[in-house]
Amino acid sequence: MTTTTLDTATPVGAAVQGARMAVAALVAAVRQGGLDHHDPAGLIELIELLAELELVRNQLLAVDADLIAACRDAGVPERECQRSMIKVLERRFLLGPQEAARRVRAAEAAGPRRSMTGLPLPRWRPAVGAAMAVGAITGEQTVIVTKTLDHLEAAKVAPTKVAEVETELVGHCSRFGPQELRRLSQRYLDALDPDGTEPDEQLHQDRRFFRLRSTPSGAMTGEFRLTPETAVKVRAVLEPLAHPRLDAAAGGGAVDLRSHEQRLHDAVDEVFTRMLRTEDLPGSGGTPAALMITIDADTLLAALRPGTRGTWQPRPTRTASSDEQGPEPPTYRRARSGQGTANDGTVLSVAEIMRLAGEAELYPIALTSHGIPLELGRTRRIATKHQTVALIARDGGCSFPGCDRAPAWCERHHVRPWAHGGETVLGNLTLLCLYHHRNFLDRGWQVRINTDGLPEWIPPQYLDRDQKPLINNRILARIRQRPLLT
Repeated sequence: MTTTTLDTATPVGAAVQGARMAVAALVAAVRQGGLDHHDPAGLIELIELLAELELVRNQLLAVDADLIAACRDAGVPERECQRSMIKVLERRFLLGPQEAARRVRAAEAAGPRRSMTGLPLPRWRPAVGAAMAVGAITGEQTVIVTKTLDHLEAAKVAPTKVAEVETELVGHCSRFGPQELRRLSQRYLDALDPDGTEPDEQLHQDRRFFRLRSTPSGAMTGEFRLTPETAVKVRAVLEPLAHPRLDAAAGGGAVDLRSHEQRLHDAVDEVFTRMLRTEDLPGSGGTPAALMITIDADTLLAALRPGTRGTWQPRPTRTASSDEQGPEPPTYRRARSGQGTANDGTVLSVAEIMRLAGEAELYPIALTSHGIPLELGRTRRIATKHQTVALIARDGGCSFPGCDRAPAWCERHHVRPWAHGGETVLGNLTLLCLYHHRNFLDRGWQVRINTDGLPEWIPPQYLDRDQKPLINNRILARIRQRPLLT
């Protein structure tokens, strides 16, 4: 677990330091026979001690919620190149996904909030927050109450009625445990959101449609109506990928500035990116499912020529003293100039083309200045099936520290970029999820393959002054299991 030097000059820092000292004194008193002074025959004193300790534990939930909300608003996930505060808690404090998600949900429900302009907003669940502050609600009860209220809001129950239910459920928390509280919550749901009539399945089938139209700029617009069965499938795929992320680059540590519709768009992009990487799509017009990009030969050569604008170029390296810390991993910046045309007429920049080259079956067709096809380039710069299997066996998913994305949602990343001479070999490849593939360079992270043949990551100096290499715990766990299994 990560440890830091606490700044005790601030009120909260001093209070946390005092709490740590008080807990240390409490542990010492208990371990040194302090409980012997309490009569075990009467039991009442021991029960009272447990009650007081439980009250303190529950009160800490309020502090936890406010701290997590503050980290969220300060852009901590973006600075650590993680998808959300849940992933930050998992990596930093080695929490399980369920526990991390519970804490983040509590912070979203009862923690402080701010508007897009930074102005304070009322807490989303004020009654829950007030109960947490006095230790009158447990973490498990918080989850039950907030889930019930979310369900009522999704059913479009009046906000005043939702607030009444919140107050009543919080009151029940002092008398009922989780099992009874769930039953009470279900009663509220049954009363305020009764089941409707069964839908007309044939009507949904008759009204289903999906229309797409291309705009002159190359963007696409459309509309659709999905059957309930299809809608369930779409939500199951898109909602996990459309989770809000923080955007520290927006200024002031603002929360994710993308609208819900924009997040869904990016989720659709990730789904189709994965599909284009598979071999299972049907062919069309005698060719496999692929992207055919037509590009001027001079533009393509300029994009691939080292030392020119529009290619991947090394960033400035560290000082000579860094030689003591091992070899400097190569770092690069993204290409941005030039254009090409896809087979459907869409105009793409060279930066987009080079990115697509690592995500899909790509046929670059270079043209002379007279528009005559000059050469059909390599169909892929990504790994073969056998190389991908080897990558999955080695990395087991996204290799970025703390990321648990499965291999099916990962791309094959060249440590030394393909456009800069990097070979498509196992010693120059690692698996990265779409988020980390597109963001790690901008966040200052670097990757290299170490002498053991494993991908290791160099954090930026603002996260680690010593820039100690990190390896994903999943990879380390797989390696350490081998001696036990042989």
